[in-house]
Amino acid sequence: MDSAGLQLLMLAKKTAQAQGRELRLVGHSEAVIDVFELLNVAAYFGDPVVMGSRPKAASGDAARSSDGS
Repeated sequence: MDSAGLQLLMLAKKTAQAQGRELRLVGHSEAVIDVFELLNVAAYFGDPVVMGSRPKAASGDAARSSDGS
């Protein structure tokens, strides 16, 4: 997804709000999730899929191996 795609989604949300409707995003691709995270726009869309998609690792978690050692 590029900036034009994001602009279209933002326009769709604005149009829906003006009409008293709700815009829901479904079927997120990995590219959409990456862009939303990079630009920090998940909250703008109220998107629970993106907002909760990748839990943040606690400090030190990344240094542990998969067996917890």
